[in-house]
Amino acid sequence: MENMHTVFRHFRALHPVVVVALVLFGFSQTGCRRRTDPDTQFREGKQIASIAFFGNSALSDEQLKKYLPVQKKDYFLEGSESAVFDILLQAYAAHGYYHAVLESVEVTETRRNRLDIKVHLLEREPTLVRSVRFEWKGATPHRSIIARALPLQEGGIADIEQLNKAVETLNDRLADLGYALAEVHESMVVTRDEHAADVVFHIDAGPICRVREIHITGLEFAPSNLVYAELEEFKGKVYTPRVKSDIEENLGELNAFRMVTIEPVPAPNRSGQIDLDVSVIEADFQTLKLGVGVQFETNKFLGWTSAVYQHNNFLHRLNQFQLRARLGWALVPAFWNVEDMGPVTLIEPGITKKGLLERRLRWNWTMALQTDVEENYKLFSPSNRLSVSRTFFKHLNIRLAYNIEYIVLYGIDDYVMEELQRQHEDMRSPIRLADLNVGTRLWFADRQNDPDNGVVFRFDYWHSGPYLASEVRFNKIRPAVTGYWRMLPFLQLVLHGEVGYIYPLGSKVYTGIRSNFFLGGHNTVRGWGGKRLAPWVRICEDTTALAKGVEPKCEKIWIGGRTMVQANAELRFRWNKVVSSVLFVDMGDVQYAVRTIKPGQWNYSAGTGIRISTPVGKIRFDMGIRLNEPEAYRAERRFGIHLGLGEAF
Repeated sequence: MENMHTVFRHFRALHPVVVVALVLFGFSQTGCRRRTDPDTQFREGKQIASIAFFGNSALSDEQLKKYLPVQKKDYFLEGSESAVFDILLQAYAAHGYYHAVLESVEVTETRRNRLDIKVHLLEREPTLVRSVRFEWKGATPHRSIIARALPLQEGGIADIEQLNKAVETLNDRLADLGYALAEVHESMVVTRDEHAADVVFHIDAGPICRVREIHITGLEFAPSNLVYAELEEFKGKVYTPRVKSDIEENLGELNAFRMVTIEPVPAPNRSGQIDLDVSVIEADFQTLKLGVGVQFETNKFLGWTSAVYQHNNFLHRLNQFQLRARLGWALVPAFWNVEDMGPVTLIEPGITKKGLLERRLRWNWTMALQTDVEENYKLFSPSNRLSVSRTFFKHLNIRLAYNIEYIVLYGIDDYVMEELQRQHEDMRSPIRLADLNVGTRLWFADRQNDPDNGVVFRFDYWHSGPYLASEVRFNKIRPAVTGYWRMLPFLQLVLHGEVGYIYPLGSKVYTGIRSNFFLGGHNTVRGWGGKRLAPWVRICEDTTALAKGVEPKCEKIWIGGRTMVQANAELRFRWNKVVSSVLFVDMGDVQYAVRTIKPGQWNYSAGTGIRISTPVGKIRFDMGIRLNEPEAYRAERRFGIHLGLGEAF
């Protein structure tokens, strides 16, 4: 300790210049010292410019490169060829080529002091599976089903990857049949001289397992009795992956959990019963989403702000309460040529209750107060809707709904309204519309929403009459079908078709302007503006004006029709995760008369569009051009431009 104090006293006695020099010398030595790098061994030698393989056919270049410890732009030490590239022989053996030979590795230095490596291989004949045997422990039914058509078959190449896939397939089949505790072990004996391999699968299926008890952990605010009620039906069922996915789906429909994990726990002594430990993490029950939006049509420009409040545990009973509000402003027909404008508003509270009367029934009650702006008139509409729906067999949804709506048209000249009602007595305002709606949706697709492949059928029927408190009366049907085909990873073909009929209830049809069919716009026939592909009437203030040599004041009112036909075809190109584009052809027609289809008057358009995926949804921009010009629409523009959200269909 005295020596240390002495050194310290001498150090303090040094001249400050000497101290600074010593410090700088220490830093210089530290900077010059070679740093320790965990990858130093790979930085020895020269950088690899390219690696090429010759003589390989069973394994592609990309497959071989995955096994190498060095890749392009890595550093390679000449003389280590054998240590680095002998691993390829192990790769070949894993794929059944036990006699493959690494003939040579050529390393050539380029002008830039980099290395080109050429690997020459000789694959030779593969080793084939001579026999496949199954050794079962205990009496197991369904043996033929379990063992059929495995990825590894007699006469095939003795590939370890295929052997592992065969084990996975066996485990999956056993699990699908309810053998949740099954154990599968494999062995493969290779006789190199005979180029043959013998495979044995040792299978202990165990008993068929049924669900005994279900335990849920992680519940904090969600009522446990309602959550357990969603899972009660699974007790006593054979436990399979399908049962697991059904449990996850039932809990997911509650919109109460951010995460659900299910862990099967076998009962003692492999008795054939298992308990399910369900662990959940509750989501935020209350959410508020704010947003802005813009929609652009050829004949309408709309901008709005919106708010959506949702409570998924309303009254602490897992009821879903939602309040939607939107405040916007519409310009007609365009912001550079304004002929009319007005507010577009929506206030829509609603509540959804599941399990009333029957556990799978989903009830919804929604009220709405809406204002809108259309060409030549504005609209005010309070409405009420009560619906109940149920899903059957995971592919069929049936909905029954009662709708009642009070419609007031305003911002329209008195003479136009009077003449419109004189020509079409069901076009009066105000008017009360009520109907009973039955809707079905049947899907055979890989996903219920936005599928890659599959077919979706939809059928809707509306019935309106005075005994439903309606001032109109009609029957209305609208069947539709949409097909999806993912032709290539980046290319999808989508076909859509639908028809619509409104037919009499009694001797006459009384529909009202809101019940009629309209086409044209961003999700129907895109060569037309919104609701422009529909029957219209021309109403003039003074019908004798022309005889007097005066241009009369006239209004053109689109009133819609009672018969509709529509078809669409789209090619969707996905360029990356954000940007995609489409080419489309649309066809459609609306006739005012009942059950009237006139193919000679069908309207066609084609065009292209772009899609941009964003956190708030998919932004869509489409431009369609009309391909023909029927007499009734000669005055319409030959193109339509549309900006909106989501896919067209």
